[in-house]
Amino acid sequence: MRHSYYSPTATTDPFSSLWHHGGNVLTTASSNTFQKLKEVFLVWNHSRHQKHWITTTTLTIIVAYGSYTFYKTILRRKQRQQKDASEVKLVSGALPWMGHLLDLHRDPDALIHRGKTQVGPLFRIQLANNTNVYVLTGPWIDEMLHSPRRFNGYAGFQIVMPIERSIQISYGHKFKPAPSNPRDKDPVGYTVRENFKPNNLGIFSARIQQGFNKALNDIPQLQMGPGEMRIIQMEDTMAWMVSQISCLCLTGTEIGYNKDLVHTMRCLAPKIAKTALVLSFFPNWISEYIVQKYLSLEKDLDTIMEIVVPELERIQNKDKRFLDGGDEEDESSFISMALNIPPKSNGTSRTPKEITIAFTKVALGSIDTTRDIVIFILYELAYNPTLVQELRVEIEKLDKRTPDTIQNIRLLDSILREVLRCKAISLTLLHKTSQDVRLSDKVIPHDSLVIGAINDAHMDPTVMKETTTMNESSIHPSSSPLTQFDPYRYMNITNNGEDDEKWKSTSIGPEFLTFGLSAHACPGRFFAAYQVKYIVAELVMRYNIIPTIPSHERPKDHQFLGLTRTPPNIPLIFEGRSQEIM
Repeated sequence: MRHSYYSPTATTDPFSSLWHHGGNVLTTASSNTFQKLKEVFLVWNHSRHQKHWITTTTLTIIVAYGSYTFYKTILRRKQRQQKDASEVKLVSGALPWMGHLLDLHRDPDALIHRGKTQVGPLFRIQLANNTNVYVLTGPWIDEMLHSPRRFNGYAGFQIVMPIERSIQISYGHKFKPAPSNPRDKDPVGYTVRENFKPNNLGIFSARIQQGFNKALNDIPQLQMGPGEMRIIQMEDTMAWMVSQISCLCLTGTEIGYNKDLVHTMRCLAPKIAKTALVLSFFPNWISEYIVQKYLSLEKDLDTIMEIVVPELERIQNKDKRFLDGGDEEDESSFISMALNIPPKSNGTSRTPKEITIAFTKVALGSIDTTRDIVIFILYELAYNPTLVQELRVEIEKLDKRTPDTIQNIRLLDSILREVLRCKAISLTLLHKTSQDVRLSDKVIPHDSLVIGAINDAHMDPTVMKETTTMNESSIHPSSSPLTQFDPYRYMNITNNGEDDEKWKSTSIGPEFLTFGLSAHACPGRFFAAYQVKYIVAELVMRYNIIPTIPSHERPKDHQFLGLTRTPPNIPLIFEGRSQEIM
């Protein structure tokens, strides 16, 4: 019997082909052998399919992982390129550990110019231990000062001038203020901002005059007759004078004449500066030990507490009696004003010790600054006798010489503003970023130190556009370059007087950044100018001021890493004048 090659099982059972081969029947294979071969083949076939599934799965995983890795590599590269593009570039020349400290020590303004040339208006420098500092120039300074939510001015200042930390290390074992609440009014900023406005400063007029005269009596070198000449060490002399005036205005006449208080306040700021230097450049465990052992402010703060706290307690008791219809109201001073600021969010008032610490901070921020401004002006006058004569003519027009009447002398105000412009600190208005900050296509990381190149901005015609053109319509035209001191630069009183307020020494704007801008503007600038003008006017009328060094050898200002600027420590010659005391 012949079988067809086609069978229904031919496609499903490959062993059916063993029955027929080329039409020949396999008669030698037994059914048992055939069954065994079939079983072997089925096992082999199942194994082959299983291995195929494993291989396919493995290859799929490998391809998927490779694709994912490739994608991540490309993504990282793209992110790195984006980060590199947004990263603020570092100025060349940074050394290991020291960063740009040597450049800052030699010439900070030259480093700023190099940064602008190499990188642009926003660049990065490094301090000790290669700490990054982001430098803003030109319009970016304005952007920083108008963005208080992104840039924290107080936190930035405490990094370079850690007053709070210095006091805590030196005095924390004796006095710990209660934890602050963001809703509480700051006894320093709020008191000065609300009470030291231009129209309120008249209450200090008499005390400023009294303080000036008291300082003259306390400083023997300034007691001289007409024609008598003496060499005056400016830093110590002006520091005592400003400290005496400030103590009278800030604490009142009851304790403002106390020589221990005046002396302590005169010496405290330089000590804080040394403490800040140690805290900024050494690790915490080393710096705190050095401060506690060698630079402690404990004795100074003890003196201040012993004098000021009892006076504050006396004022509190007197205020209570005044409210009850008894004693007359006490004279206004910073400490009496600070006692009356709104209570804390928990309903409690500031204690006398808390107000005393606030007074210490105010004095630290004002005495040395006011002293340096006075000395800067006196140096300029010493080298410009013609300007002195013009200034005296203006002063002599006054019926009476008081801090209030002196404010109206336009020439003196122009001199003050020009000094503040030309003598601005190279790197100042320190801030700390509260978040990642994008400026154009660059990003400053969160918690970074940011500094404004103020002096550079004041010398840049692209920033000072209005300043360089305002004199075209001025009664006192001036074409001096911005790099040159010009006492007449702001004498642009036009016929209609529209620009009078805009160019005053206490007016702020993008072309005058010394006092900051917006919410960051210094609230004490009005009081500082009020004191400075009177002190300068009185000294000009009482003495001829003569330089001890010829003009062509005039020394440069002292700068410390571009973070401070002080007058040269060169004495001036004072010659007594015959003049009527007004």
